[in-house]
Amino acid sequence: MKALRRLLLPGLFFLCLFLSSTASQQIQALPNLYTLIQEERTFTGKEALEMQRKEAMESDPVPFAVWGQESEKPVSNPSLGRTAYPGVLTLCGPSFLLYPSSAPLLTEDTEGCLLDRTTAQELFGTSKAVGNTLNYQNRILTVRGILEGDAPILLLQALPEDSDMSRVSLSIPSGTAPLKFLKEFVNRHGLSGQWSSLRFWSELAHAGTLLAPAVLLLSALFSLLKTTFTALEFPLPFLACLLLCGLSWFLLLWLCEFSFQLPEDFIPTKWSDFEFWSRLWKSKGDELVLLLTSEKLGPELPLFLNSLKAIGFGLLAVFLYPISLPRLSMQQNRGLWGTTVFFLLLAFCSVVFTGNPDFTENKLLWLVPSAYLWQQALSLRLRLWIRCLDKECADTALPAKRRYRIRRL
Repeated sequence: MKALRRLLLPGLFFLCLFLSSTASQQIQALPNLYTLIQEERTFTGKEALEMQRKEAMESDPVPFAVWGQESEKPVSNPSLGRTAYPGVLTLCGPSFLLYPSSAPLLTEDTEGCLLDRTTAQELFGTSKAVGNTLNYQNRILTVRGILEGDAPILLLQALPEDSDMSRVSLSIPSGTAPLKFLKEFVNRHGLSGQWSSLRFWSELAHAGTLLAPAVLLLSALFSLLKTTFTALEFPLPFLACLLLCGLSWFLLLWLCEFSFQLPEDFIPTKWSDFEFWSRLWKSKGDELVLLLTSEKLGPELPLFLNSLKAIGFGLLAVFLYPISLPRLSMQQNRGLWGTTVFFLLLAFCSVVFTGNPDFTENKLLWLVPSAYLWQQALSLRLRLWIRCLDKECADTALPAKRRYRIRRL
């Protein structure tokens, strides 16, 4: 019972790390979409279809979707006399850009729709509603697939007379400069507005997840560096500390996936363009303000909520760290091995719970707590070794010069 109480706070720390990592992984799995938000203009279905036809005539057409959302519209099932009020997302374009994990709804399929599980349960009494029909504004729609997520959404393709579509989403091909590509797309279709990137939410959530691992591994690294400076007079312990510091540093870079490469939009096209950084700073600031102040619609709301979860649980894990892990005993091998097994069992349970056995996606859970414990334990044993050597030299009845030579040996 005493051991369980001692492991309660470390278990809470691991739970926060797990929840933060899970929220971040849900965003990382989505494609890197860029969305143009227009506040002063909306598209009709006819205009959106014309944009699709114009893009299809290009030598290298890019899939994009024009879309908008209205909240709480009545959707009925006449055969059962049931009515639900989901948000209705109208789009012109492939649905996989917005909901890649759901069944696709083709641009020309104006008689089909996609529905979330909650609304399907309300209308049909079951979440397995594929093939059933519903009524929306005198349109008979057949359910083609079920959307992932908890937000009540009815997704359908736009008719020519539909309106109130104010957003354009697309995915930039790999190896293409984002700023140049977006500028060409805007000029080609005569658009205006502010672009926002899904990568912002992905990077924000990833940074929130890495907060606690970075604090843990950096604290262990600083402890090793402090031990290294105390071992300057003893060559063998000094080399051991230096080697362990190097391994800890590379482990930190690998686990935190640190990259020395700048994003493509952070590299100027011309080195003589001295105004590039001021324009980039202004555009990123405007993008951040737009992302925080604009209304979160359809697929944007889960991204926003998962980012908040990743950051919130990451900060909570950082808060729990000084009152949980540093209090674990590193002096006895039995306690060190037992705590390591405890964290590995928690990592195994988290993998079973999420159903994601990919090690690369869960390496923070598998390695960070155990790596911290072993780095701290090795640092403690190195300090004890140095103290023993120092005590032996201090107790030696030799002249100062002879004693110094023994220290150097």
